[in-house]
Amino acid sequence: MTSKIRLLLPLALVLLVMSISSSAKAASFDCTKARSSMEKLICSDAELSALDETLAINYTTARDKLSPSAAKVFTTGQLSWLRFHSAYCFVSYDASKADSVQAKRCLVEAYSDRIKEFKATGEMTRGWRTYSVVDSAIKISPNEQSIYTVQRNYVQLDSASSAAQHINRYVAFTDRIKLDEARGSESYVVRLAELSQDWLQKTKQSEVMTGAYPTSGTECGVYALSLERPLRAADLFANASWTLTAKKFAQAHFTSLAATEKDFDLSMLNDYSQFDLLPAAEFSFCITANGFYVDGFVPHVARALDGVTLPWNIFANHLTPYANKEILAIKK
Repeated sequence: MTSKIRLLLPLALVLLVMSISSSAKAASFDCTKARSSMEKLICSDAELSALDETLAINYTTARDKLSPSAAKVFTTGQLSWLRFHSAYCFVSYDASKADSVQAKRCLVEAYSDRIKEFKATGEMTRGWRTYSVVDSAIKISPNEQSIYTVQRNYVQLDSASSAAQHINRYVAFTDRIKLDEARGSESYVVRLAELSQDWLQKTKQSEVMTGAYPTSGTECGVYALSLERPLRAADLFANASWTLTAKKFAQAHFTSLAATEKDFDLSMLNDYSQFDLLPAAEFSFCITANGFYVDGFVPHVARALDGVTLPWNIFANHLTPYANKEILAIKK
């Protein structure tokens, strides 16, 4: 063996060791200790490894923005997210093992979405710092060749004030996840948005893939800061006759729709019971500067033709002074 070859061998060994060392540290954890399918896939894929590092950095940055109590809740949510995706991304819809391509695609999407949430941590709503909480669960049934998943993602306010805590309870899920279905999925995302100085609107977007028909939609509610509770029908309307006005407008809307849409006729309508709210009932419709949106009038098969927006101006004789003031603020 020539001296030149003898010199090159140690160099090759050094480069090999450096390569192994670099690979072992590419992810946010020690890849030499990788045990789970998720860890092994991350360590074997450069794109996933880079995403894992980015996720870890953004997680730490986001957590450090929060108070100790909020950081604890935030961390619990991240652990739920990790447990869920370490199982979900490695199983197919029939409970069989997912291949590496499918698993990677799932992880890339999940990581990218989660990183965006971390970057949004600390955004302000009415002077309160916000963060998102994840609560997820999965049931894998190999014998039934099925999986069932529930994913919940909801915003919280980082404040110990009584007002913030009331809002947190209003936005959060109070019940524990129950995996009582054999197959399917449920996904819920709850967010807060400022409508006016006094109104915070809660939107709950859902996708439920269980039973014969999949369903999806958005439910709303409004928290009134000055009242320290959710907005009620009586806060908006001074008298019960507003429901008659609402039903009359909705009826005219669907009558017009039936005249122009060949796939729709008035026999599809269930009723107008959505407007039969007691004065003390929560006002659960989505509010905008122009009015509020109501759906649920027709069955699932005609969903594309469902829903109507009721303009505020038709309720001119029904709105309370308080409602008029806040609606005017939304329009500005």
